[in-house]
Amino acid sequence: MAGDNREYELKFRAAPDALACAKSAFDSIDPDGQWTVSHLRSRYFDTASRRLGAKGVSLRVRQSDGKSVQTVKTAAGGAGGIMDRWEWECPIDGIEPDFSRLPAEALDALGGVKAAELEPIIDVAVERQSKVVRREDPLGPTLVAEAVLDQGTVSAGGRTEGLSEVELELGQGRAQPFFQLAAAFIAACPMPVSSTTKAERGYRLLAGTEPGPSKLAKFQMAGDLTVDDALARIFSACIGNITANEQACLDGTDPEGVHQMRVSIRKMRSALKTFKRYIDPLQLDWLAADLKWMGSQLGPARDWDVFLDETLVSMAAHGIDAGAVAALEREGRRKRADAYENVRNMLGGARYAKVMLRLTAFAALQSWRPDPATRGPGKNPLTTPLGKAARRILNRPYRKLLKAGDGMAGLDMAARHRVRIRIKQLRYAVDFLRGVHSVSETEAFGAALRHLQDNFGHLNDVVMALRLTGELIDPARGPVDEEVRLAVGEVRGWNARALRDIEPQLITDWEAFVETAPYWRK
Repeated sequence: MAGDNREYELKFRAAPDALACAKSAFDSIDPDGQWTVSHLRSRYFDTASRRLGAKGVSLRVRQSDGKSVQTVKTAAGGAGGIMDRWEWECPIDGIEPDFSRLPAEALDALGGVKAAELEPIIDVAVERQSKVVRREDPLGPTLVAEAVLDQGTVSAGGRTEGLSEVELELGQGRAQPFFQLAAAFIAACPMPVSSTTKAERGYRLLAGTEPGPSKLAKFQMAGDLTVDDALARIFSACIGNITANEQACLDGTDPEGVHQMRVSIRKMRSALKTFKRYIDPLQLDWLAADLKWMGSQLGPARDWDVFLDETLVSMAAHGIDAGAVAALEREGRRKRADAYENVRNMLGGARYAKVMLRLTAFAALQSWRPDPATRGPGKNPLTTPLGKAARRILNRPYRKLLKAGDGMAGLDMAARHRVRIRIKQLRYAVDFLRGVHSVSETEAFGAALRHLQDNFGHLNDVVMALRLTGELIDPARGPVDEEVRLAVGEVRGWNARALRDIEPQLITDWEAFVETAPYWRK
């Protein structure tokens, strides 16, 4: 798997006091290897306008034991939490970049940036403990990987923060045993996979920002891409965005962190349904179970965020008694604090570490591909171009939505909730295939679907408010404050009116959607 200029690495988020555990875990896996200790000082360079950072390219000069090494790195694809990068490394004299030592491929990666344009922007100082770990692979060459424990600081823009992380880099061997080694490591010393590089930490310090929420970019496919290509892009992007939102979730001050992580999880779950016929059935059950568990841990935090930041604000604007709103806000904030503590416990727990490694391995090993021996003779459906597969892919969630919403005016709340889930699944399926059809083809249907989802979203917010306020006055949870009880009654009256107000537009939008021809059938 590893080539001369390609680096495959897993990075793990580690607290400083967990490094001893990591060292012990690697010693248990391979008792024969010896640890070495080195002190590294690295300086990263970029232009004044940060052209390299914008391109996802890093240029570093690292010094250790009186020697200097120049390194250029750029993304090679990536699969969720795995660092898959092209790397060009060469010894140089001094501490300034020397472009004369770089091969043509590295200069191309720099995108025309000249040495004279560069300035030092980030300094990293670490004490590194490293060890070569070997494992026999009965089906291939001996696995050779380097285990690295780094502890130190990152400095940029006059700011400094501590650094503590574990890395595992593939040196020789196949990918599957590499992930099995990583699984053995986190079984002994649970640590979540991380996708944050030292350079990224430095750029954040330069900007003077804390780790913030990360929104999943819109997918952009093309009709000549295969289903296999689409799955690789979807799963890698979703897994990467889950890890990208970890710090925002741990911080908890911006509700978008939990929201965006949850969106990525839900999109992965939806992808399993949308592309079910193309995915190895042996992978579906455990993937669905792991993703459902993560979503369930984030759900209460998101529900209370919406209740406090959107529902209560809307009620206050519509004349609900200020005292009632204040009483509900007080109790809701307590509930939200408990929910966010649960999120932090999940992100720091052993199960989350194992789940994220499993998901990372699933994407990196492209494990959605069925075993040829179980697929039987004939063409592999994963090689089907999206332009040809789109009709079949989109028909299934569309038909299920129409069936769920039949007789909309007479459906009860439970049935309408099922319709909302079907709407979301179709919306995600449409988003997965964005770019396969032209904007002019998709515009009318997309607008009708968005309006429908917005209305059912409002309906869900009302229903959720009823459920959450019910929790606040549930006697099984302890004594109920009388002010809160009265406030809940007022809120329920307001929500009953809101449900009546939503109804006509919801029916109108449903009928408009049903009458809109699906673009993929034209």
